[in-house]
Amino acid sequence: GVATNDEYSLTNPYQRVNSYARASFEVGDATFWADGSYSRIWAKYPFYAESGTYTLSASNPYLSDTIRSQLAAAGETSVKVGRVFEDYGYRTFGYYRQNVEGSVGVDGSFADGKWRYSAYYSHGENRNMQSYDNQITGANLTNALDAVRDSSGNIVCRVALTDPTTACSPLNILGTGTASQAAIDYVFGNTARVVYTTKMDSAGTSLRGDLFNTWAGPVSVAVGAEARWEEQVTNSLDATSAAKGFSRFNFSPLDGGFNVQEGFAEVAVPLLDQPFSKLDVNGAARYSRYSTSGGIWSWKLGLTDRIFDNLLIRVSRSRDIRSGSLAELYTTTTTSFTTVAENGSTYSITRYGGGNANLKPEIGSTLTLGAVFTPTFLPGFNLSVDYYNIKLKDAITSLGAQDVVSGCANGNDNLCSQIVRDSAGAPTTIYTTYINLAEYRTKGVDMEASYSLPLNKVSSGLGGTMRFRGLATYVPKVIIDGVNRAGDVGDNVSYGTPHWRATGSVNYTNQAVSIDARVRYVGGGQFNH
Repeated sequence: GVATNDEYSLTNPYQRVNSYARASFEVGDATFWADGSYSRIWAKYPFYAESGTYTLSASNPYLSDTIRSQLAAAGETSVKVGRVFEDYGYRTFGYYRQNVEGSVGVDGSFADGKWRYSAYYSHGENRNMQSYDNQITGANLTNALDAVRDSSGNIVCRVALTDPTTACSPLNILGTGTASQAAIDYVFGNTARVVYTTKMDSAGTSLRGDLFNTWAGPVSVAVGAEARWEEQVTNSLDATSAAKGFSRFNFSPLDGGFNVQEGFAEVAVPLLDQPFSKLDVNGAARYSRYSTSGGIWSWKLGLTDRIFDNLLIRVSRSRDIRSGSLAELYTTTTTSFTTVAENGSTYSITRYGGGNANLKPEIGSTLTLGAVFTPTFLPGFNLSVDYYNIKLKDAITSLGAQDVVSGCANGNDNLCSQIVRDSAGAPTTIYTTYINLAEYRTKGVDMEASYSLPLNKVSSGLGGTMRFRGLATYVPKVIIDGVNRAGDVGDNVSYGTPHWRATGSVNYTNQAVSIDARVRYVGGGQFNH
């Protein structure tokens, strides 16, 4: 057997060009500035060979007389042949991405520096070309595999019997290197190619400073407004992709845009400033109006308390939002083929994906509780532990085909409506466009410990510094529409998350050398529970 992963390149060389320039000048207490950047990256490399299972007529002249006789005796009219087309060249992936950005702005202050302001405008464009060479054109492959003998005994495409001017050349997939160059060119001779340009304009202004002083210190505020315009256009698209004519990869046009205007305010209020406690509260609110979904609020409340310079306690509660991206909103229909399991049986299905212009913003509810321990009796040591609990409403995602089937079986009627079945009830088509999920919840604990030790504290004759660092994350729950994905692992598992992940490092540094050693741990689990 041949696995796709066996054929990926271990290294994919690329070329890159980067440039950046900035200019600024001062006028009184204001600094005017402008900057610009240009970057480009491009590469082309083998991807993997086309493969699949293909049907030949029982009378195909490339079949041996023995096989044709066996098929006739069995009453079979066709035979399926599995084939990996390594001998006809690998599919080749090429790309270039070009990015141009420019910004202008001003930063300044007034009232003897007590208040600071800033304003900016920026424009950026990203031009992204992608291509796949050596693609199989589906209709051409179907015609080329349907080989027959003409009245002169020559092997030709069946379509040539009624259309002598056809470019079709019969393809022999039996054996290595048996196909004619004309057949290879006819079936594999096309390139899928697309060029997208994404543009973003943004502008904003803010004002920040101290309103007044309390018994514990100054009350700081910040207010501002921002606006953003995003759009993506398809500059060019090959005709075969536009007609969904390739058997595997078809690029789709992506055209659309949105804009958003926002206003925000933030405040930090010190409540206590004593040796035993430095207590602060902070808050922020933002109103965003999206052209695609209307207005929505987000906000945050937080509290920090530093106790005896040894322990920092922090708590925050927030309402967070995320609007759909250009791809999530406007990607046109994509087609792929896969298998799903249902009631103990496996079915080959067609999967349709793509964007959804009716997406609503995700709304998140986040609670974090944490502490940072930096003991004065052990300089260089730091320990932080943070608990988080996140609940998303209307989470934006595109589920896998199997997730749709499993979710339907668990009683989700919305997912059942995404499945098309035949007269026997077997799934034939599954729609996996971007949707707003009903529920996404996760919680866990993040931990980090570090210690920096100058070795001259151990012995005056030693030099350099040792640094020790460890990070760990424990995730007991990742619940998506009632299914806990925590503990599911594997490449093809949607939202699979191991319960435990950890990284440890030891570093030695002096003026001449730095030595670093690291170890990473990822907890095991079930491929799909």
